[in-house]
Amino acid sequence: MLKVLTFLILFCTTIICNAQDFVVPTPKHKKNEFAKSFVKLLNDAPNIFNEFKDRPLKKIDSTYPNKKIFGINIKLPGILVGKLIMDTVPFAEFSLPKVNTIEDAEAIMVNIINQITEAMNQRVLILNNEVNNKTTLKKEVKIAYGLNSGFFLHNIFVQIHKSISDETYDVRLKINSGKPPYFFKIMKNEPVSSFMFVTAFKRELNIFQKNPWQDCLGDLDPFTCIGTKKTKDASIVMYTKTGIEEFLDGKKEFENWFANIRVCMSDKYVYYLVPKIDNKLKEMAFIKFDDIDKKHAKELHLSLIKKDTNEYMIELDFMY
Repeated sequence: MLKVLTFLILFCTTIICNAQDFVVPTPKHKKNEFAKSFVKLLNDAPNIFNEFKDRPLKKIDSTYPNKKIFGINIKLPGILVGKLIMDTVPFAEFSLPKVNTIEDAEAIMVNIINQITEAMNQRVLILNNEVNNKTTLKKEVKIAYGLNSGFFLHNIFVQIHKSISDETYDVRLKINSGKPPYFFKIMKNEPVSSFMFVTAFKRELNIFQKNPWQDCLGDLDPFTCIGTKKTKDASIVMYTKTGIEEFLDGKKEFENWFANIRVCMSDKYVYYLVPKIDNKLKEMAFIKFDDIDKKHAKELHLSLIKKDTNEYMIELDFMY
């Protein structure tokens, strides 16, 4: 399935998402100028850095020749002047002075990551990203802001690039704009209300993850498979539970099946709230932690849907 993360990021630049507020607390060490400036800039990301957006740069940027670029009116000590690149998801970029070896660049990268970690009061999730050695990008580390219940999608990137012209290396710090979607962690020892459903769901989940797209996966009582459909971005196997006449009953059932699915998923998965669309009153999506920023990943969606004035249903979608 084509990832919806770009849509979610853009969606959250203009309205408030329901999951969590993206606000990094003021650094504990108030005399740390890097930390103070970095957190101010990071907290302005949902506003597309409007507080620090400067004049457009007239000089053509060889790295981004077809993008509109603005200056950024904030300084991060030890880092060169930054700029705002108006890409599909606009981002702020700062560079450090060039060095001659990748070992020197890696030392600088570690130092920047440590400074960012301190600025965010150690509440970070750090992942190394695989890179294509055929490009100038040689190494990348992604940083996310974490809370007890989960984390925001990685929106901070520290990169090492190799210059084609003079064989030098430079470290770049990038921050995506917009409010990152929030991913909830699945806690261990969740209560189970339907062992029969959990057993059946685990079997279908295993088939879903291991095999390519197919028709109905199998019996999943009390849900009924109503068939498949294809959209521009996904192939979907749909299961529904109908006959719900009251909203409060629908809400209660949604929470019940949502809890049972969390038990089946374990801590290998995370979940996020999908923005409300059409007649879907609530929709939660599950995805493997390792797949959260992949372009093509399988997801499972659970929705509470209003069919008409007096009827509701629960829909369970396996999305390829």
